[in-house]
Amino acid sequence: MANEEKNNIKIRHQYFNIYIFLMLTYMPAVPVMIIMQELRKGNLDLWGIIAEMSGAASTIAVMYAIFIGPFIILSIINRFAFGKVLGVVSDGVLTLNNQEISIKDILEITYHPCVISRRKISSGYATVVISNQNKTESVDLIHFPVYGLWEIKKQNSEIKIKCDKYIWLLIFGPTVIFAVMGFLFG
Repeated sequence: MANEEKNNIKIRHQYFNIYIFLMLTYMPAVPVMIIMQELRKGNLDLWGIIAEMSGAASTIAVMYAIFIGPFIILSIINRFAFGKVLGVVSDGVLTLNNQEISIKDILEITYHPCVISRRKISSGYATVVISNQNKTESVDLIHFPVYGLWEIKKQNSEIKIKCDKYIWLLIFGPTVIFAVMGFLFG
């Protein structure tokens, strides 16, 4: 029983990853806004601006450690100790809601990161394409974390793992918005 339990890898809902993702997305946006403010004022000494910001880098790092650090620690503990179990990977089988999927049948997995809509922030999800007996079907795994994708990939290295094409918009969107704000209001 202990050996069987050791081979089972539980994939849990990651509660804190949305907040961590949003904070890390906005991290590069603030220095870009400061640079655009200085350029609008006519200060074209880009290296001087960077030197000033590097003096504040330790303060910025401490602030981000204060705001993100506890959530990263909770996220790591969440992966191993608490949280709703979404699936179990063991010996070439992915078990989801009492349904067993052979990992050999999985062709590709597309990860869709968290989405911010008008009224709510939703967790990321993964779309799994399964080929079973000459029939192809897709299954959406809601709240599925990124580490779960890698646990499945370890079982079958031929699985293609993709990311939604809009992830770049989520990453660079705040930077562009802050750059425009810094230029307009600087």
